[in-house]
Amino acid sequence: MLSYAWDIPITSKHKESGIDDFESPIEWFSRLLLVECSYIFRKGLQVDYKPEFDVLKKVRGRINVRETARLMYLKHTSVSCNFDELSTHTTLNIILKSTLTYLLRSYDITASTRKQLRGFFIKLGDVPILDPSGIVSINIGYTRSNRYYQLAIHICKLIASQISVHQVGNATLFIDYERDHAALARLFESFVRNYYTRHLTDAKVGATNIHWNFNPTDAASRDILPIMRTDIVIEKSDQIVIADTKFYGRATGFREYESGNRESLHSGHLYQLTSYMTHFANGHNKALKGLLLYAARNNDFSYAYRWGKHDVAIRTINLDKPWREIDAALNAIIES
Repeated sequence: MLSYAWDIPITSKHKESGIDDFESPIEWFSRLLLVECSYIFRKGLQVDYKPEFDVLKKVRGRINVRETARLMYLKHTSVSCNFDELSTHTTLNIILKSTLTYLLRSYDITASTRKQLRGFFIKLGDVPILDPSGIVSINIGYTRSNRYYQLAIHICKLIASQISVHQVGNATLFIDYERDHAALARLFESFVRNYYTRHLTDAKVGATNIHWNFNPTDAASRDILPIMRTDIVIEKSDQIVIADTKFYGRATGFREYESGNRESLHSGHLYQLTSYMTHFANGHNKALKGLLLYAARNNDFSYAYRWGKHDVAIRTINLDKPWREIDAALNAIIES
């Protein structure tokens, strides 16, 4: 049976972050990877030419002269050939199948998710698998022809960095609870950014550095300024949306007031978003909108505000819902 590094008492820091409200991340990882696998198979698996060697009755590719001479000496009528074979055994497919293998070894995914994972695993055929440490260390160069793999590989490498494999029981173990939470937060940010990049074909989507509206008086003052980088900036023809994603069990907290404890939004998150909006260089004077987007399993909400002349939306995406509902919610958020 799997044992988890988070089978330890939840600390106050965990509770403040809302981590204890989330189930094990492996089911969410799996469901998100399934969405990306569906997209990849619709686009078509990447194929590449791989060097092969074989002894054939007819010439194919390049003749291996030395080996063919040896065969002739032994009175064989075959030819030794080196040739290129079109194959799905590419690095990206190897990473994908390896990750599916480790997820299928976990006991902590639902039967329906396991069935879908197994379906994609079978479709990958005889593609070989790698050890998790091998997946993490691979550097991927993306081009226009394989960019549709990017989010899936990001998920795979994140999974590989968080697991170790029991050699005896063939079980998959997720490790380091706090690191998982930080990694999931980065994954959620990447997922939302890639989703809008793929679906908003008429918009420019990315992350950007924002310069502080400070004029340093010397080099030391300039160099000590921290980098202010947004999670997501979506630039349309008439509007710019600055989005900040948060991966929290609860998107709200409780604060003590004179009248007693009251549920409220996280003030630090509001300060962060308004700071982005204050310092953002809006050279084309487009309408500027702020968005705080929380990943959540419960406590769904949708709040809207006016901050000066700008709209600010604070929303949740319920990751426990079916993909079609998540897809519709993400579209509705950016269109509102």
